[in-house]
Amino acid sequence: MNASLHHYIAVAESSHLMERLLQCLENEDGDKGLQINVVAAVTVLAQRGEGLQVIKETEADVKLLSLLECTDDASLEEEITDALCALAVHQEMRSHLVMKGAVSRLAVKLRTDSSEICVRVLLGLGMLCGSSQEAQEQLAETDSAIGTLLHLIKSDDPDIRAIAHDLFAALCSNKQVKPKIEHVLRRNRATKDI
Repeated sequence: MNASLHHYIAVAESSHLMERLLQCLENEDGDKGLQINVVAAVTVLAQRGEGLQVIKETEADVKLLSLLECTDDASLEEEITDALCALAVHQEMRSHLVMKGAVSRLAVKLRTDSSEICVRVLLGLGMLCGSSQEAQEQLAETDSAIGTLLHLIKSDDPDIRAIAHDLFAALCSNKQVKPKIEHVLRRNRATKDI
């Protein structure tokens, strides 16, 4: 990012300007470089905290989640997951992101071949699910998320392995999720026995 922090703060103070920038994210076939820069601007605003209100007002988080769901561009996925992590750092944004469907949309990206994206997704899920039973239940309800976490716990990448282990431990502590985990473990054992 070559723009100065001053420019990002100016964007944060103007929801109208932010809305115009976010229009660049609405077309999944749009200019990837421009989209990456817009997402990077959202990330910087989220990191500084000044832009959280504008991010909520303009539904930048919803646009990020929507774009994450439909893109297969690795650089854009990395930037979006960075932005979502920057938002999830703020306690007041976590429940907002959970309510907007961030858990299930991030969980789908756990199956990526990119270790960089996987680490970012795990970090985001860790922040959202670490202390939220609702988010943990959403993660457990997402198709194959538990099985994918079990696979990631055995990863060669130490960061992926450690974060996946911690996230899985959080799921195991939730009484509502435990039966789903036990079901997946039984199914995996039965598959190995065949």
